[in-house]
Amino acid sequence: MFFLLKANPATGKAEKGRYESQEKKRSNQKQAHPQEIIPLQEIKDGAYKAYGRYYLICRVEGTNFSVMSDAETNARENAIIDILNRIDFPVQFITTTAVADTSMIANQMRERAESLPDDSKLKNYIELYAREMERMKYAREVLTQVSWLVLSCKDDEEELKRLKDRLGYLVTAFREQAGVVLTPITDFEQIMDNIHEIILPEEINRPSRLAVMGATEPVHFNAREAEQYLSRAG
Repeated sequence: MFFLLKANPATGKAEKGRYESQEKKRSNQKQAHPQEIIPLQEIKDGAYKAYGRYYLICRVEGTNFSVMSDAETNARENAIIDILNRIDFPVQFITTTAVADTSMIANQMRERAESLPDDSKLKNYIELYAREMERMKYAREVLTQVSWLVLSCKDDEEELKRLKDRLGYLVTAFREQAGVVLTPITDFEQIMDNIHEIILPEEINRPSRLAVMGATEPVHFNAREAEQYLSRAG
């Protein structure tokens, strides 16, 4: 589900000045790292450990109640209630509104346009459209509502094994009985990105992108250190 906050870019001088001021304010804000907020002790076998407990996380997708009839909505809701009434272990649902990463669409469009001639009007149009997609991302004009399901257990390997069995049951039950898709988040990059999206939904940069550059932990430095490094490198 996407929410378009503003359909057209600002063109007036006042709107342009306000937009530039907002971007400058955002750029001066401290960029937090999930590790600074949640002390992740370990990530392995699709689970992450924090505060002495193991956690499994799933992305919830597949059902849009806004386009269903009342009868369909009631049937889906009753199926979900029936599933939750049958389980005897705690389940946590988290929902937040995050900035949609429209740059992914921009990259896909550019990849499709690579085979077109350089002087093609369609290729030029695609490039302009891709730039607009990226601008919308950094201007935070498109928001998406995202939900997760989280299970947890104490720090014990046997408990973790049972927790994975419970997750498997929920994935199957929600898909077959309620039409809800639970996608387990298992690898390191996905876990970090999803935790980041939960606790810092307004930030655009994702930990996995920083990890590609070799930054897997919070990095702290001041302006003087940066200047000294650049002067030595130059």
